[in-house]
Amino acid sequence: MIDPGGWGGAAAPLSVAGLAPVTVLVIVVLGTPPLVAAVAMGVRRQHRFQYSVAAAGALVAVFALTGTVGFATHWTVLSILAILAAIGGHVSGFREDGVDLLIAGAIYATPIALGVVLLLGTAGVFSLPV
Repeated sequence: MIDPGGWGGAAAPLSVAGLAPVTVLVIVVLGTPPLVAAVAMGVRRQHRFQYSVAAAGALVAVFALTGTVGFATHWTVLSILAILAAIGGHVSGFREDGVDLLIAGAIYATPIALGVVLLLGTAGVFSLPV
């Protein structure tokens, strides 16, 4: 029998630019905060220290969020909410200037999205691939 798709009957793994989806996800989640902070540091040089601290905090938050998944459900939910509250507290420190608030929000966008996804997965809205 001739296979018109050329896949040999097996399902081909998904890839983005030749990379596995998990690799792309890791690159996006860990790469976005430093990239946004670096661009912001070039544009608003007077606040570059605050942006670098926010980028470091975003990376710490990503690792803390992914580390919470192995605990019991109630501890996972509490720790995700605590991390999201800490992010909210740090972002609120930028509220005096609208541009700084927007930049801090962009730096913390991926940890916030990750936290929401993990929280919804823990609540049973969908299954997490853990």
